[in-house]
Amino acid sequence: MNVFITEPLLDWEKLARRCAREQGSSGDETSWFPNEKLRIVNKKLDGFNPALIVIEELRGSIHNKKPYLKNLEVFVSGDKKENIRAKVGEQCSSVAEQVECLIDLATDPNILGRMYGGWASWI
Repeated sequence: MNVFITEPLLDWEKLARRCAREQGSSGDETSWFPNEKLRIVNKKLDGFNPALIVIEELRGSIHNKKPYLKNLEVFVSGDKKENIRAKVGEQCSSVAEQVECLIDLATDPNILGRMYGGWASWI
């Protein structure tokens, strides 16, 4: 739930407008964004596979219509030979398994090597 504390609502509003503009949406561009964030939080609390949640968030972001999205989905999904997140289905069987998937996702060199440099993960 930290995202609700650390991410200013103004940033959400700007991002919601940008996503709507880039996806060609019309109408109220920002009303869906908080509801979408809450829906994602519920999926996390219900034990869904973190990799699938990340993919879902990518599809709902500014990356949605980019040609590289399919490649991102492959990297995030992982390899069934090496990554627990690729072996788990849509929903994790336990909290421990969900944590294993999160750690697997967070420590995958294939993903870390593609991260945005300005992310400042060391802070």
